[in-house]
Amino acid sequence: MKRILITLGFLLLTACGSVANTDTPTGGEYLTYTYKTTEFTITAPEDWTVYDTFTSEYPDGMRVAFKNNMKDSDFTANVSVVKEDNPKNLTSYDLSQEKIASHKESLLNYVLVAQEEILIGAPGGETRTLFNQFTGKNTSSGPTLNFIQMTVAKADNSWTVTASYREGEDEFVIAKLLATVKSFTLK
Repeated sequence: MKRILITLGFLLLTACGSVANTDTPTGGEYLTYTYKTTEFTITAPEDWTVYDTFTSEYPDGMRVAFKNNMKDSDFTANVSVVKEDNPKNLTSYDLSQEKIASHKESLLNYVLVAQEEILIGAPGGETRTLFNQFTGKNTSSGPTLNFIQMTVAKADNSWTVTASYREGEDEFVIAKLLATVKSFTLK
C-alpha cells in the first residue's frame, strides 16, 4: 500500500453539492453537502476544504480529498477517495482484507482497533465490505495516526475511502470522519 495515500498534502479547489444538516453520534450538528461524481457520491462537512486536482506526487487514482480547516501542528484530519485497478475482480470484502494485510506490513506499530462487516451502496444493490479502524506510523519519527477505511469494488476497479487523524483528536471531528466514510456510495 502506498504510504502516500495515508498522509495527504493538498491543493485548494472547490466542489459543488447540496447542503444538509447532519447529527453526529456525539449529539453535535453540522452542515454537510454531497460531493457527486460519475463514479460515486460522498457526504462531507461543508466547512472542510475539498481537493479534486492533484500533482504527479499523488497516485493516479486519487479522486478527492476533504481536509478539516482546523489546523493542527502535528496532523490535520482528512478523508480521501482513491480509485485503483482490481485485475482479479476481487469482492469488496476480499479487497478490504488485502488492504489490512498490507497496512500490517507497511505501517510501524500497526494495531487493528476495530473491524465491522457492513453493507455499502453499489451498482445493483448493496455490497458487503469491511469497515476497518486501525493505528500506525508512516515513519519512526512521525506521529501515530488513526485510520478509518473501507473499500468498494466494481468489476476490475475499486475505490478506497480512508480517513486519518492524530491521537487525541476532538470527538466531534472523529464523528465527522466516521460519517463521511460511511456515506460513500458507488454509482
